[in-house]
Amino acid sequence: MNRFLLLAALFLFPVALSAQSGWVKKQGQAYVQAGYQFFQGDQFYNINGDRVTTSNFRQHTLYLYGEYGITDRLDVLVSMPLYRLNSFETTDWAHGIGDLRLELKYGILTGKVPVSISIAPEIPTAPGDNFATNRELAFEMINLPTGDGEWNVWSTVAASHSFHPLPLYVQGFGAYNFRTGYNDSQFRDQIRYGV
Repeated sequence: MNRFLLLAALFLFPVALSAQSGWVKKQGQAYVQAGYQFFQGDQFYNINGDRVTTSNFRQHTLYLYGEYGITDRLDVLVSMPLYRLNSFETTDWAHGIGDLRLELKYGILTGKVPVSISIAPEIPTAPGDNFATNRELAFEMINLPTGDGEWNVWSTVAASHSFHPLPLYVQGFGAYNFRTGYNDSQFRDQIRYGV
């Protein structure tokens, strides 16, 4: 019974995939996770940086994530949104698979403060054009893609530290996303960082 509850909790409350760490797997170790994510909101920032209020947007995603230790310092990671549903309150649903992300992560330093670097191409397995019909104006369509329709290449540096035996750890990362689309726009590459 306890195993069932643990598996149910892992499936119903997935760990955020955006977290980065300096730890790498030992050779032959693997981790696989299937999960569900939900996002909802009625405000966003447009390409000019202005905050816009719209009808309520919803996104449901079923995903598969995995890590495998090729060596004690090199991991391969795979992240795939298997099925994504997008809609506004006023539109039909647009649905499909998401973009596949393959990542190679190398442990530069091991020990008390492990540091890793990684490179991760995002392959546009989902179309960038996925239109939904506006239910209030049937002749109007809106693009609600399940992927961004372009190649992205992420480069990440991450460091971690465990305060073992306490169940506490800290990690920080910096990432750069080279985007191959949006050439004629101010919206181009991305920089992410966090602790």
